[in-house]
Amino acid sequence: EFTKTKEQEMEGKSYQRFPKVNIRDLRDDYAKFDLRDTDASVANALRRVMIAEVPTIAIDLVEIEVNSTVLNDEFIAHRLGLIPLTSDRAMSMRFSRDCDACDGDGQCEFCSVEFHLRAKCINDQTLDVTSKDLYSSDHTVVPVDFSDASGAGFDTPEPRGIIIVKLRRGQELRLRAIARKGIGKDHAKWSPAATVTFMYEPEIHINEDMMGSLTLEEKRSFVESSPTKVFDINPTTQQVYVTDRELYAYDDEVLKKAEAMGKPGLVEIYAKEDSFIFTVESTGAIKASQLVLNAIEILKQKLDAVRLSEDTVEADEQFGELGAHMRGG
Repeated sequence: EFTKTKEQEMEGKSYQRFPKVNIRDLRDDYAKFDLRDTDASVANALRRVMIAEVPTIAIDLVEIEVNSTVLNDEFIAHRLGLIPLTSDRAMSMRFSRDCDACDGDGQCEFCSVEFHLRAKCINDQTLDVTSKDLYSSDHTVVPVDFSDASGAGFDTPEPRGIIIVKLRRGQELRLRAIARKGIGKDHAKWSPAATVTFMYEPEIHINEDMMGSLTLEEKRSFVESSPTKVFDINPTTQQVYVTDRELYAYDDEVLKKAEAMGKPGLVEIYAKEDSFIFTVESTGAIKASQLVLNAIEILKQKLDAVRLSEDTVEADEQFGELGAHMRGG
């Protein structure tokens, strides 16, 4: 008699799931968390929104007054655009194209921030022009400061910003720049994420009876066949155990080794289909934790827009906050 499995019963049925999040590591620029009880589609939607649709502020217009440096104007403008700016208020700011206070000119306090840079080298020492030389009209939007970052192992004791250009005697750079709100979909300079990745959580089962039939030498060669240290041998009981299943990189090396030893089924490894391990690295524009929260908020807005579009023909007018995102892409 054929009985339906749980998965087949669920198939084709709509059922509500309540995802769970377990935070493992949280720093200003890095987050690692588990996302459980949800689908790959949700995990991937979250990843893609973090990369391309969470807004930040970046320099978008550069007016150069004087440039006698070795870099040409557009090269410097491009470098300025890529400097991450603190963007905690980006979610509440207006997109320049939708700003009614300045008729889309993109140069008012509601939708932009003005920066000034003036640098001139007056001696024979090479002068580094860095992001610290950018003076902002708004103290909440300033170039990200990496000087207190733990990884900043510079030889120079004084904190340095991001180098824009180097000047020799007599060279000068004077400019005005306008920073605006945008999303990574339009240009990578607006992406708040350095990297966002997720992997399926692996489940590893050892066939203890089969493992017990191996010699110590065979066990050792099995353990060493894994490129990452997933397995180890207990020195007293000489049993093979899983040290850290998350180190497994889905490389199948141990499975091939078991196969070669004539012991297929020695270990069983499969990916949990509803459990993901996320790693999020931020550029510093917004904190990694805020990046995740903002992404969830935007994903909710997008889903509301889809729900509205089913209800009404004039859906575009009702997109509200999300309209800018939808039309901008």
